[in-house]
Amino acid sequence: MAVFKGKRCKPQWLDNAPANTIVRMSDNGWINSELFLEWGKMFLNQLPKDDNTPHLLLLDRHGSHTFNLQFLNMIKQHSLRVEVWCFPPHSTHRLQPADVSLFRSLKHNWNESGLAAARDTGRKKLGKMDFFKVFTPAWNKSKTVENAQSGF
Repeated sequence: MAVFKGKRCKPQWLDNAPANTIVRMSDNGWINSELFLEWGKMFLNQLPKDDNTPHLLLLDRHGSHTFNLQFLNMIKQHSLRVEVWCFPPHSTHRLQPADVSLFRSLKHNWNESGLAAARDTGRKKLGKMDFFKVFTPAWNKSKTVENAQSGF
């Protein structure tokens, strides 16, 4: 899920997006409780129906996560296979596995893709229409099993 600032999403903004990406809008461009609840429904729908393997959902302490009773109740009611765990405050820069590995790689690849796009466009500001032209190649380089596992 990508969250853009604004009121209405244009379908063409999803051109070049990774598979199964959705774009949602918020007044400030940040996740909120309603959007996180929607993301939670998508997360639960992705879990294999016939698999009883337990799953751990690791969250930071953003208010849309931790103070979202609708989300927490939905997770609890849907499945006993999902445990939600929040990192201690002010520790995600060291403890959050995705930040330490996956998103570090994404940041590096995003900078490389962004610099290439800036050179190609004469440093024109990256708009919503072009966001996934830069993001998707960076994501595809970063989303490796090795990157995801190395944070743990």
